[in-house]
Amino acid sequence: MIDLDRGRYWDEAWNPVTGCSPVGAVCERCWARALVRRAPKLHGPGPFEHPRLHDDRLSAPSRRRKPTVFAVCWLGDLFHERVPDAWIQRALDAISSTAAVRSHGHTYLVLTKRRHRLVDWGNRLRAAQALVPGLWIGVSAWDGVSLAGATSALAAAGVQRTWLSVEPLITDPGPQDEIAQALESTVGQVVLGGETGPGGRTMQPSWVRRIRDACRTAGVSFFFKGWGARCPRAELRESLRELPLDETYDPVALVLTPRGLRTIDGETHDDLAWHRTCRSCAHVIFDTTTHVAFCNTCENHRNWHPKENS
Repeated sequence: MIDLDRGRYWDEAWNPVTGCSPVGAVCERCWARALVRRAPKLHGPGPFEHPRLHDDRLSAPSRRRKPTVFAVCWLGDLFHERVPDAWIQRALDAISSTAAVRSHGHTYLVLTKRRHRLVDWGNRLRAAQALVPGLWIGVSAWDGVSLAGATSALAAAGVQRTWLSVEPLITDPGPQDEIAQALESTVGQVVLGGETGPGGRTMQPSWVRRIRDACRTAGVSFFFKGWGARCPRAELRESLRELPLDETYDPVALVLTPRGLRTIDGETHDDLAWHRTCRSCAHVIFDTTTHVAFCNTCENHRNWHPKENS
């Protein structure tokens, strides 16, 4: 389930495709590969680098009646070179089939590193989005080059309801004004996070602030998932009430990140464009494409607000 306090912004993973091959240095510490190594049944026989197609999983969204935010193929890549076009279409058909049942109201977060193939699917993705208001198309980025390529690909595909997953951010993303220009009128949501686990590569605070401020300039929703392995020591003072200052205190020194620390300069950022709640009954509303929402629970129109943590 969604747990913003822990940086989780989806309900369930839906993996009709599992397995993926590296695209660069960002994949050196792939969490999905590590998870499959611990739980091989998630992928099945064969190496993780060879994607597997799971026919029995295609109908999972249609069997779930409660409105759900699905993370699509997060143990793989739907647009991997080894995934046939026919299978991608079957996955889109499975997504579109739930649009006929109003009670479903699902949200689908599609994410790929194969941005060039995404462009080729632009027409069919737009057709699917016309049927499914909750279908969000995302591209991964991890540095300035991939960020620029991701926004260019989304613009070339011509899809709506777009998002960027900048996780993990492992190198400098570039100047703030260039990031804001790339995001403006192209991306609706940015999710940012660092690399977790022992040996995780450090995400510099200046990189984080640049992306945060670029999102503000461009009017893009910004969600900060967490610092990763290390964070600025100053964040501990804000969140954990660290011991009083002394002459050796260095606020910009990077220290091990405590579990659950998600602040930037003492402030959390939980803005999710696909996560809205009804004022009347508190159930989540998903269709925010035109800011005219409909709550399936109490049949209330135009009555939503950004979800606030309690």
